[in-house]
Amino acid sequence: MSVETKKDLDGETASEQPESTGSESEIAALREQLENKEIEAKNNYERFLRQAAEFENYKKRTSRDRDDAIRFAKESVIKDLLPIVDNLERAITHRAVVTANPWSKEWKWSFDRWSIC
Repeated sequence: MSVETKKDLDGETASEQPESTGSESEIAALREQLENKEIEAKNNYERFLRQAAEFENYKKRTSRDRDDAIRFAKESVIKDLLPIVDNLERAITHRAVVTANPWSKEWKWSFDRWSIC
């Protein structure tokens, strides 16, 4: 077979075939770049999902910490006020006992004057 008949059958010349080999290697290189970029995109998406989940956990944790701080602050105030309330209850109870006793008008006057009850 001559070169011309080969050209007619294949539709290309011998000089065109190295170009197709060059374009095939270029296509293979582009496919490899595409695969690398797809892997990179997948990794970036997974990092994004982890960061989003971490942010949600952060919001829940800070909300829980804030609620705990408020609860503990209230608890501290209540613990500080509890002895005062106990003393007032004792004073009220004592006033009832003292005012029931007729000889202790001075105590009644003290309670009324200072508006303890």
